Amino acid sequence: MGRCRLKSPLIALAIALAACQVEKDKEIPVTTPLEAEYWSTAADEALPLSVTLLPNGATHLWVRSNRDQSGRSSLGYFEGPASRDAVEGVLAALRTKEFADISNPGPLTPGEVVRKISVKGADQPEIIKFVGERQPGQPAFLRAEEQFIHAIDLAWKHPVHAMSFSTTALPSQVRSGQEFRFDINLSNPGIRPLRVSTPNSWADSGTEILAKGIRTDIPLARLDNSHAPYVVIGPDNIVDSVAATADPFVVLEPGESIRLPVRLRLDWESGLYDIQIVFGTNLVDADGQTLTRIEWISRESHLAVSGSQR
Repeated sequence: MGRCRLKSPLIALAIALAACQVEKDKEIPVTTPLEAEYWSTAADEALPLSVTLLPNGATHLWVRSNRDQSGRSSLGYFEGPASRDAVEGVLAALRTKEFADISNPGPLTPGEVVRKISVKGADQPEIIKFVGERQPGQPAFLRAEEQFIHAIDLAWKHPVHAMSFSTTALPSQVRSGQEFRFDINLSNPGIRPLRVSTPNSWADSGTEILAKGIRTDIPLARLDNSHAPYVVIGPDNIVDSVAATADPFVVLEPGESIRLPVRLRLDWESGLYDIQIVFGTNLVDADGQTLTRIEWISRESHLAVSGSQR
């Protein structure tokens, strides 16, 4: 894994953006890139997507959250190789004078989505270009970004240390306080084993699971925190022998899966909701090394709650 281990995402991004203020007005043509990186906080500021592409086609991809792409069920570390066309597409976009001439925007708003491209050459200073969500990206940046996204789609098919999440169907209607059940399924699609915390060690291991709702029958202008209830799913909600084990973790070998049967009661006001399951945990290898933090969010399910006495 070597250089692909996670550094603090926010610190790394702050250093990168500070450095780019020095280099942004220089015109440095890219001749032979040694390393190209794409970084995006579109999913989560603290859980950025990052991909590093080397000229030999090696692609190192970290996907830490699917908040911006709910259909993406596997999170973690993925490793190419990318196709020759994908590599050439990225490098060709980065070699242009138009890319070197991109002017970075001014100070960004805290929490603003940032997309960043950096290029390291053999005898050249690092070039860093970025765009915030308030400004349209310049054409040269968008062309390079498009090539990176193609490389990301290819690398995502090759999980190394990764975890996949899914749930069985949630009910479409329920009475407030009534118990219902569904399953959360965890699987290892990668080629390396993982440690998965058992429910009784979730609090110590940083694992947090929530059922989050948002009212859909109330105008947006009237929504407040009371219309976005959530319930913590803890060890007492799991009805399986996994919850009763004294072991703090189980080893999930490649291709293996774990089923977590959940029983849940929602003491929510009567109304219509969109509900999602949020599963946040640390990705841990078989030796107990924390690789990164990941957070999976299920697709929205429509839920009608009735019978509330409030």
